[in-house]
Amino acid sequence: MDELERVARSDFGLEVVTRLPITESFSSTVLSFIASDNRHYVVKRHWARGKGEREAAALRALDAHPDVPALVATSEHDGILTLLIEGLDGDPWDHVADASPDLLRRLGHAMVLLHQTPTDSFDGVESWHGLLASNADRYVASIEGEDTELAERARALLDRHVADVPQSDTPYLVHFDLRPGNILARAGRLVGIIDFEACRGGHPSMDFFKLWQQVDPLVPGGLHEILRGYSEAAETTEAWTDPTSLDRLMQIYAAYHGLAGLAWCHTRDDFRGDFPAVNRGLIADAVAALD
Repeated sequence: MDELERVARSDFGLEVVTRLPITESFSSTVLSFIASDNRHYVVKRHWARGKGEREAAALRALDAHPDVPALVATSEHDGILTLLIEGLDGDPWDHVADASPDLLRRLGHAMVLLHQTPTDSFDGVESWHGLLASNADRYVASIEGEDTELAERARALLDRHVADVPQSDTPYLVHFDLRPGNILARAGRLVGIIDFEACRGGHPSMDFFKLWQQVDPLVPGGLHEILRGYSEAAETTEAWTDPTSLDRLMQIYAAYHGLAGLAWCHTRDDFRGDFPAVNRGLIADAVAALD
């Protein structure tokens, strides 16, 4: 019996009957299981306490969202926070290329409900532009060696093009990591959105970046269908959702995400796999497209 299984029993009164497979996590330890009450649960313990607090707060705020799992309970011992979350009957959205228009539009609907949830601040900063700038400064400060020049180019690009980013002084919840791995599907239908540890106050446009990056190249017209569902549910069309405007905006966000990804590598001294190259490529492509 591992630690999370012991916590499920001691803190939440749940006996693990069947352990379910989980995908690799880069920021938490997770147990997914069917309990003796025949319900599906997830026990989650984040490596950084702040991420656990962030996810718990987001799940509480999204309690009425039909596509977001419920936070069932939390426990804390010796400063370690553990979350008990409702399990959803779906799998990570791996078969992106097979997505139906209905699934894509439903995802747009789900995003609107998320983005209509108000929060206190832009992660402690007064505006959306301010959040992007403060994070970018922090990322650049953590990057050393051969990546320094590239990081400074990304920061300079953000300075030059921040006026092209929608401004907002009113923060709403934004997932910040809305990629296929954090979207659950089953039999061609949307089941839910998970993993809210990066969620914070922001501008809704940010949640389209990883869909632009990881979905649109595989599904011709896929992003258009998501935007169609988004506009239907929002009952309005924002200027930034125009395809030409959105593509330019996503290139600006690409520089931001490339910078964030490189900062992650340098902070953890982890340069395994293709992750560093992908983030360097995001910055290089953004510079080529915009400058």
